[in-house]
Amino acid sequence: MYSWKLKKSGLNTQFIIDINKIVIFVSESLPCRDNNDDLMFINNIDFSKFFSIYDNICFDGLYENTLLETVEKYGQANIEMDISNFTYPIKKDKNIDLEENEEKFNKYCGGFRSTVETYFSHLGKVFKRFHGQTNVRVTKLKTYNIQLRLACLLLNLKTFSEISKLVIPEKCYSWTRKSFDYPHQGIIPKTEKIVFKFSLAEKINNKQSDLLNAIMYDNTPINIDETNNNIIKDLSVGDNLSTINSNKKNKLYEVQYIISHNINSSTNEKEYFVKWRKYPKQHNSWVKESDFNEREIIDNYYKSLMEED
Repeated sequence: MYSWKLKKSGLNTQFIIDINKIVIFVSESLPCRDNNDDLMFINNIDFSKFFSIYDNICFDGLYENTLLETVEKYGQANIEMDISNFTYPIKKDKNIDLEENEEKFNKYCGGFRSTVETYFSHLGKVFKRFHGQTNVRVTKLKTYNIQLRLACLLLNLKTFSEISKLVIPEKCYSWTRKSFDYPHQGIIPKTEKIVFKFSLAEKINNKQSDLLNAIMYDNTPINIDETNNNIIKDLSVGDNLSTINSNKKNKLYEVQYIISHNINSSTNEKEYFVKWRKYPKQHNSWVKESDFNEREIIDNYYKSLMEED
């Protein structure tokens, strides 16, 4: 969909808007790369759907070179059309000024262009997807075309009601409000959205830590002092390191994550099998719930279990 004109991906769409600012035709939106303005005018505007001999189409001069081919094409289809059905600004010849009437004529044509530009400005304001400064990811042209036609249809209804001075119920304009949602009957099942969960990320991080510990350390249990990185004591797997206020110089050890839990049959107290931060998994041990200095890690553990269920 690369556009040589815009220097980026883009779609080309042809619009015909009548004197009342009502869109009467919208062509298929096609990649700019292979569909310039002339080709779109000849091949993608179906005049047979709306054109009559009394119509006059005004444009900005881009399609002047295609008019003879267009008239011939529809003449073969028995549609009465000639050059007089099209109006476009008068081009200035080299070193020859336009006459006063020619300048007035061009100014009048320019007024139509301003009307069209105002329409697209309004379209982009109401429907942000079609704003000129909005980057739109298009995966299916069919979907984009339907969305664009629907937007034009809704604006047509709004414009028609204003021209006709119709009294329109407020609810008919509800679609213009930011909080609008389409009405429905019954309950519509909602698909689960993918949400980034910190608990899942923490599990991944823990698994990575276990893997690194397995690589960095051999099977000999060691205890590394967190302050100066010195080996201070060999520990057995059964040692309880949740708190050492009484026998380890008031030093606290941090639980990295809880692996599992059970209830001690003799004390009827909950215990948790934990991984200690900055210690290899050989030091994983059971800790009584009463030995934890805070409950946040316990609460997070149970939350993770609920999420898995």
